[in-house]
Amino acid sequence: MAQGKHSVSRCSLQATLGVVLCMIASIGRLHVAGERSAEGLFPFQDYTLPNSVRIEDFISRLTLQEKAEQLVSMSPSIPRLNWTAFNWRSECCHGWGFTGSDYEGSGWNGTASVFPQVIGMSASMDEELVQAIGHAAGMEGRAAYNNAKRQGIHGHMMTGLHCFGPTTNANHDPRWGRIKRTWGEDPFLTGTLASAHIKGLQGGDEKYMKMAADVNMFAVHSGPDAIRQHFDANVSDRELFDYYLPAFEQTVKEGQVSSVMVAYSAFRGIPDNCNPLLLTDVLLNRWNFSMISFSDNSGVLGIVSTQKYTSSYANASALSINAGLHQDMASGGPSSQGWRYGGCIWNKYLPQAVQAGLAKESELDAALRRVLGVRFALGSEDPDWLVPFSDIGMDTIGCQAHSELAVQAARKSMVLLKNNKTLPLTSTATGKILLVGPHVNSSSVYFGGTYSAFPARPTGTILEWMTQPSLWPDTHGLHSSVKNMDVQYVPGCPEVTCPDKSHFAEAMAAAPQADFIVYVGGIDGSRVEREGGDRGTESSNWIKSPFPCEKEDTDSLSLPGCQEHLITQLSSTGKPVIVVLMNGGPVSCINCSLYASAVLETFYAGQSGPQAIVETLFGLNSPAGRMPYTTYMLSDQLPNFTDYEMAKPNNDGRTYRYISASTAVLHHFGDGLTYTLFKYTQLQSTASIQPCALFNISVTVTNIGNCSSDEVVQVYLYTAPEIAPEVRLPTRSLKSFKRINLEPSQSTTVEFCLSPYALSMVDNTGQRQIYPGSYNFSVGGHQIEGALSFDDVIEGKVSIGTGLANGMSALGSPVPLSSCSYQQLRC
Repeated sequence: MAQGKHSVSRCSLQATLGVVLCMIASIGRLHVAGERSAEGLFPFQDYTLPNSVRIEDFISRLTLQEKAEQLVSMSPSIPRLNWTAFNWRSECCHGWGFTGSDYEGSGWNGTASVFPQVIGMSASMDEELVQAIGHAAGMEGRAAYNNAKRQGIHGHMMTGLHCFGPTTNANHDPRWGRIKRTWGEDPFLTGTLASAHIKGLQGGDEKYMKMAADVNMFAVHSGPDAIRQHFDANVSDRELFDYYLPAFEQTVKEGQVSSVMVAYSAFRGIPDNCNPLLLTDVLLNRWNFSMISFSDNSGVLGIVSTQKYTSSYANASALSINAGLHQDMASGGPSSQGWRYGGCIWNKYLPQAVQAGLAKESELDAALRRVLGVRFALGSEDPDWLVPFSDIGMDTIGCQAHSELAVQAARKSMVLLKNNKTLPLTSTATGKILLVGPHVNSSSVYFGGTYSAFPARPTGTILEWMTQPSLWPDTHGLHSSVKNMDVQYVPGCPEVTCPDKSHFAEAMAAAPQADFIVYVGGIDGSRVEREGGDRGTESSNWIKSPFPCEKEDTDSLSLPGCQEHLITQLSSTGKPVIVVLMNGGPVSCINCSLYASAVLETFYAGQSGPQAIVETLFGLNSPAGRMPYTTYMLSDQLPNFTDYEMAKPNNDGRTYRYISASTAVLHHFGDGLTYTLFKYTQLQSTASIQPCALFNISVTVTNIGNCSSDEVVQVYLYTAPEIAPEVRLPTRSLKSFKRINLEPSQSTTVEFCLSPYALSMVDNTGQRQIYPGSYNFSVGGHQIEGALSFDDVIEGKVSIGTGLANGMSALGSPVPLSSCSYQQLRC
């Protein structure tokens, strides 16, 4: 028996040596550790070798201290290995770039193409558009990197190839301060558009990535931001896998995202940055994530400083890397005082943790393999001629193609919420337009305040676009549309805070002479909404700081100050009042819906916001965006902000998926009008399918109006309580969407394929099941609750499960999604 054991060991050793010898023979130049090739290259510098071999060679040459330093976001150079510094911090939230002193000395001047804030991109409900924006941002980021590299600049923020993208959390509460950076309240919409953005950023090359994209903030995190660094979220397994994790899972599996940024908060008593359930059980094991996870700014430091989970920095470092975190991120990089590590602690305390036996050096090696895997995939260690993105020059930043894309994106983000036949203003009309409101003459509000570069091309203001059209391109005949208009501007509310009514008199005096009144207001992402901000009321002190701040949410859904009072008074003149709103999170302007003739939601529309708004007002762009969140009437309708439970016992929970049909809301998720009408006919679908089968739907959509327009066709599945009485399933869910364009009288057939995953629901244990039963579904421009007529939404039924279509009343047992084959899960 003993001889048998030795024989197995000897055979295994021989097999291993054989593989190594074959590898050495094949690469020729790899000899012993420390030896360079005849060309003077270390094996990790040899681009002809597999990346896995290069990575192992590089790791083998590092000291313990050097390993720890390569696992922080400001990875320093290693001169003895000719290894350059690499900063893992850059921004690509809605275009590439970030304004601030960090870009100084990077060879970049702080300007780039600025697209609509993420919430505006989401309102477009256009995957192709979002992917194109990601591609443009990746091109501009790569251009800045190439420029810095040619100048010998390494390690500066905004010259790296790893960028922080939109926030991937579906927002459970409309008071959250970061909503403008999110894709809205729906996990499927979030995951779909986030994946499209990632694909655009990273590119489609088989070997190299254009840019490494991240998703954030993993995982159960959507406010309150004021307590985010010591907040402990606690939700059931059902809600964890039904609402809070699916978008992240989609970006991992479909988007192939390179990195996952971990939230500051805790989950079930354990800080997210050292939470084995989230980082290892879910991310690595359940989803087979092969890239990197990293902390938010000083997140590992916060395990000690704010969360008080441990008093030892060495222990915090060990807990985080042992749990599955791969990188410690903070602000830092080169400075006049030398290399700055900012709020990172791994560089100092991981070696101490290893020496104290709290962590193994092999854990550092495992994290390094992932981190270096991303860096090598970016081609930063390969010759430029080999990397297909190395020839992208600085003339790409703010180029004409990207400027045109910014215009297209701004147009597609417009959401028309109300229209009493006031819009569009006809190009042949003559008359007086009175412009009122704090944003009429603003050029900076369109960027949303944070995570944005300065626009590479002039933005202008609505006032300038309407009174000085010759300054701007004559797109779609804009000049002739506004030339007959007599435009007057009276602020009314000079500031977005509008603390009192002292400036109303001038606006009210001018109103009777106007034919149309256009009120342009809302919120300001750089001041009031500062990642939310306290919008306040007439009597409250709405602003705590003049600077952007991520730690402030809002307790009000109303417009700041007296803006709504001014809109009401303007409407009392009997003149048509058109309200143009700019905001990130939901705004409940009840009087706008009651008294205004038209309401246009524009979010923060990027560098081309003024152009797109004016074009939309004059009918040169038919708005077709859709609301990416529910707008409640009052914040009093909402549960406690810290309550993360989505489904409530009285069937009146959070977001459109769980609120009851009787809940009064101002605007439904998916709402939005156009300047034309669409009719839905000839719905075709299978009446009954088996649990693991695909469900195919087709419908004919016809433009029955008088102008060309886009339409967003949406598919919703409705779940009756009797499907699974023991589980609080969502009452309705978005399952698919497509944005199309139709000329007047034109028809097209739109097809959808719903996979078993789309038809599955999460049970109380967190597992996806396909529940047999009869389901209603709708196809149209809105949910059923938001339908304008019987023509723009069409309904159907489908039975899932054997025999149900033949009238069998007994429901079969749920079918685990895991029992469906890989082929069955894909359309």
